[in-house]
Amino acid sequence: MLLPWRAGETVIESVVSALTPHTHSVVVVCGLWHKAIEAHVTPLGAGTVYNPDYSDGEMLSSFKTGLRAMPDDVNAVLIALGDQPRLSGAIVAAVIGAYADAPGGIVAPSYQMRRGHPLLIARRYWDEFLALPADGAPRNVITRHADAIRYVMCADDAILCDIDTPEAYALERAKAGLAPLNLLLVEKSDQPPDQ
Repeated sequence: MLLPWRAGETVIESVVSALTPHTHSVVVVCGLWHKAIEAHVTPLGAGTVYNPDYSDGEMLSSFKTGLRAMPDDVNAVLIALGDQPRLSGAIVAAVIGAYADAPGGIVAPSYQMRRGHPLLIARRYWDEFLALPADGAPRNVITRHADAIRYVMCADDAILCDIDTPEAYALERAKAGLAPLNLLLVEKSDQPPDQ
């Protein structure tokens, strides 16, 4: 999420910038690099919450941490991935607009019949997500409520693509029309520098 994207902006800053004009608030769920991420997103008006179980390696623990951090007056949550820098404000607005037209369900963007992110999920489903076992996946609940999903068709694959590898990063930069960058890969550490 801290990799450079465009014009001095990091990947996470690009995602937060796509979300903030269309949402009431943005909360970034952080793990190992929480202090560094917080320094990048706080100036954009986003809050952060620390996921103590980030090392589990699955998105579910972060998803649960984010849900638990929501105030009681929040009726729905938009779940976006922090490593999807091609996410556009137009997609975010379309998903939120579809929910506003028929509140209380689940809204998902779709590209060529494949569901992506961000997902908008009404509060009435949250307990089911929170009850998932550690080896569960959010898609288990979403699939269980397939009849409640409203799809927003998208013209590009940005909703499907995130950055999990150096190759995916290079591909996303190319799709965004950005120049390639050389990455210096270092051994994975359990501790970020200066934290």
